[in-house]
Amino acid sequence: MCKGKPIASSLAAHDSSLKRVMIVGGPGSGKTWLADVMGKRLGLPVYSVDDAVWDEHGHLRPAPEIDDIVRALSMQGRWIIESGNTRTYAERARRADIIIWLMPPQWIRVYRILCREGLKLELLR
Repeated sequence: MCKGKPIASSLAAHDSSLKRVMIVGGPGSGKTWLADVMGKRLGLPVYSVDDAVWDEHGHLRPAPEIDDIVRALSMQGRWIIESGNTRTYAERARRADIIIWLMPPQWIRVYRILCREGLKLELLR
């Protein structure tokens, strides 16, 4: 299993050929971090599907609207798209030059989520 640094540094040979990168993995797997590192390294715009899921007021968008936004992003010529939305996986995968699937152990993902989100005790009530 590769860690972030080997993945990012191994891209040197592909810098000019990668124009569309799809990064998938569960919550806390490191998708956003890797997308940011790769975006800077490759000079590609980075998009998170989470930004398509929620509107500017924090409300969940309807599924067809989410899918339309993600499809429009994936039709661009250059991108790194990270996150979920399995309804559009196949379309993004067909256009991607590379697909990176992050699979760290579950305990690492839980640890990262707790560090990022904090322990929200109100969710336990």
